[in-house]
Amino acid sequence: MAFGNVKFQFRAQYDVVIVHADCLLDTERDVSEWAAEYEKYFRTHFKRPMDVILELSKFRVSPRVASQFGEARSKLLNTVNRLSYRVKMGATAKAMMYTSNVIHGAVANDFPSIEAALEQLLKDRAAGGHGR
Repeated sequence: MAFGNVKFQFRAQYDVVIVHADCLLDTERDVSEWAAEYEKYFRTHFKRPMDVILELSKFRVSPRVASQFGEARSKLLNTVNRLSYRVKMGATAKAMMYTSNVIHGAVANDFPSIEAALEQLLKDRAAGGHGR
């Protein structure tokens, strides 16, 4: 991927995918390539929507592609993911996330660590969570 690197790690004991994204989405092509790579991983490895924790401390989106990114993000979270949690987001990414939440209905949350997100995931599952 020209825009960066995305690593997927399946944690079988929790039935969750941890995504580490070290990316800068600066163009529409970057957003399209990122979305295609993300969707390909989930559709190739799983036959059902998966819970996901996104480690985003090194994930950046240019404001000029914020709208396209928000739309792609919402679509992916509604098709290949079930419960989703974000970790260590930068201020700009947080602002885009909340905007995407309002415009596209995409999930909005941010946790200080993967462990904190995992703890919330387990609580949400215990409470019968069906999508976030």
